[in-house]
Amino acid sequence: MPNVASSNLVARFDPRPSGTLYGRPQAAPRELAGEVNPFPSPPLEPCQSWAMVCAQEHTMKTGLNHAVRVTVAALSIVLGLGTAVPAAAQCPGDVTGNGVVDGADLGAMLTVWGTQGGTADVNGDGIVDGADLGALLVNWGPCSQGTVRAWGWNDDGQCNIPTDLGPCTAIAGGTFHTIALRTDGMVRAWGYNFYGQCTIPADLGPCTAIAGGTYHTVALRTDGAVRAWGQNYYGQCSIPTDLGSCTAIAGGNVHTIVVRTNGTVRAWGYNGNGQCNVPADLGPCTTIAGVGLHSVALRTDGIARAWGAGTTNPGSWPDYGQSIIPTDLGPCSAIAGGSLHTIAIKR
Repeated sequence: MPNVASSNLVARFDPRPSGTLYGRPQAAPRELAGEVNPFPSPPLEPCQSWAMVCAQEHTMKTGLNHAVRVTVAALSIVLGLGTAVPAAAQCPGDVTGNGVVDGADLGAMLTVWGTQGGTADVNGDGIVDGADLGALLVNWGPCSQGTVRAWGWNDDGQCNIPTDLGPCTAIAGGTFHTIALRTDGMVRAWGYNFYGQCTIPADLGPCTAIAGGTYHTVALRTDGAVRAWGQNYYGQCSIPTDLGSCTAIAGGNVHTIVVRTNGTVRAWGYNGNGQCNVPADLGPCTTIAGVGLHSVALRTDGIARAWGAGTTNPGSWPDYGQSIIPTDLGPCSAIAGGSLHTIAIKR
């Protein structure tokens, strides 16, 4: 069970047999027998057993075979397939927001010297002065804050960070693709693109959140509109016309889940395990996690709820009790999940 560590990263990768999966014997390259195929697609035929990678860490988002992190200090826990959380804005002193602290930033700072200064007010004390100049000089050179790193399975280039990516505020991982949200709100994606999951819509515009499903990508625009693209076999990219504005998004294997501005939860896509059947008594929520073949939600009172696969625990795929909330769990501050497990942080 190898560990990976750095100054702000501790990850544990624990391979566990997850049983026999089912998938099409003929289709796209990633769905050939013997490859990871985490959702059922007709005609159903047994594929060989596969190993699920479980990862837990405080600044990381994982796909099934790769991990991604943003080197910032203020990320919440992100675990499993499907969600990403915003982080800090940009590196101190990068006044122009181009990913490097250089003469252009110095010039921009001097032009607003003695004023409130916006991004030039590096220390946030309300005035651009010598303290901000000192902070700029300390951070001179390429920004490290907001830099995206990725490692692991890389046959589809999902770990090859684009050289022009720049600083980012959020990250998400699909099964074989990686998604990042730049500080300017632009979304970038790379890796396996057979279904167009890495092809960003030209009219997407700036976004506040991103999420990755198995072969689809979800984004939340600054106006609260949800967009999704990539594989749409089960309608996971077909946004309901009456959805309205949303505040949170997540992607399961082949379903999509959101929190609307009024706190209600909606889900759509593959529903063979009931993962899109939002409980009628759920109530208003603050965040969600669409993971594997089940869905998880955190209510405004901190109570975690889950539905879909795993409402029972016979010990066979895909039901391992991942949707059974422990009776002594109590209020929580965060939720997440992997393909076949669920995680929460108690308050």
